[in-house]
Amino acid sequence: MIGHNSEEYEEMAEVYRHSYCLWSFMIDQRYQKRGYGRDALKLLLDYIRTFPDGEESLWSTSWEPGNDVAAKL
Repeated sequence: MIGHNSEEYEEMAEVYRHSYCLWSFMIDQRYQKRGYGRDALKLLLDYIRTFPDGEESLWSTSWEPGNDVAAKL
């Protein structure tokens, strides 16, 4: 799931008010460690670079502490 200008709260940094955000990215456990996630993420970034909802200079995501794979993203 991706969003664009879809979150806003008072303490939010201005730069994040104008960005694409990766909300959720899941690969079923049965299909992990096969490169599908890496390939899908590349396709997603290619899509975001087309600026489907307007041009921005930033994309962001978050992760749960302890998820080392997501932290490296």
